[in-house]
Amino acid sequence: MTHLLPTKIRPGMLALALLASGLAHAQNVERPAIEVGDRWKYETKDGLTQLVTGQTERIITATDNDRIEATENGSPAIYTTEWNPLETPESRFEPASRAFKFPLAVGDKWRHEGKTLNKATGSDGRSQYEVKVVGQEKITVPAGSFDAYKLVMEGYFTVHNMGNSRSFPFTRTYWYAPSVKASVKIENDAPRNNWRMELIEFGKKL
Repeated sequence: MTHLLPTKIRPGMLALALLASGLAHAQNVERPAIEVGDRWKYETKDGLTQLVTGQTERIITATDNDRIEATENGSPAIYTTEWNPLETPESRFEPASRAFKFPLAVGDKWRHEGKTLNKATGSDGRSQYEVKVVGQEKITVPAGSFDAYKLVMEGYFTVHNMGNSRSFPFTRTYWYAPSVKASVKIENDAPRNNWRMELIEFGKKL
C-alpha cells in the first residue's frame, strides 16, 4: 500500500505519515509478554559451508513472575522473564546468560560475566562479554520480513576441562523482532564455532 504525503505538511503530519508507512521506529521496546503455547522453530547452518546442521523447536509450557519454562525439541529449558537462559538441554548458566536487558533501546550496552556447564561433557567454562544495541534494521529470514533491533555481543569464553584451560574470542550478532517476541536471526563467529540460526516458523502450538 502506498502512502502519499500532502503538498502542505502541517505540524505532526510527517511523523504520522512515517508511522503509517512503517518507517518510524519506537525508541525502546518493553519486555515481551511470553505466553504458554508460544512457539518458534529455527534452522541452524554451518557458518562456513552454509549446510543445515539442525532445527530447534521451542514451545512455552509455563510462565510466572520469576521464569519461563519451555521445551526445545522436547527437552526442558528454563529462561528468566527477560528471555535469558538459565538452563537449556545442552547447558546450565550461573547466573543466567545476559543476551537481553529490557526495556531495549538503541545505544544501550551492558556487561556480563558468568559460568556455563556443558551437560554432555561435564566441562565448565566462563564467559565475559559486552552487549551493545547498535541499531534497528529490516531483516528477512525464511519466516518473513521483520523490523528488528540489532545487538552485538563481543567477548571471551574460557573452557576448563581435565585441569586445562583455553580461551577464545567470540562475536555474536542477533536480531530481536518485537512482533514475534524473540530473535529472528543469530550469527556466531568464533574459532571453529561459526554458525547461523534463522527463524523458519512461529505462532502458537497446534
